[in-house]
Amino acid sequence: MKKRFLLFLSLVFFTSCNTKQESITNVNTTKDVLTHLQVTVLDELPESLKSKTIVLDTMPEPKTVLVPKNGGITKMLPFL
Repeated sequence: MKKRFLLFLSLVFFTSCNTKQESITNVNTTKDVLTHLQVTVLDELPESLKSKTIVLDTMPEPKTVLVPKNGGITKMLPFL
């Protein structure tokens, strides 16, 4: 079994090695073209594309959840 394995490895080694050097003759080169950045002024946008302003005074207060300090009890809180 060991001889067959060594024969297989030597066969793979000798067939994978190649002394020929291949020359690359057909090389396609492309030049990248960079464009200028487009600047969008938000004040010049139409009303449908402008961002909405959210006033925090009109929003409801955030809900607070008290977390118990003692460990060992796992409770699932329902999504509010």
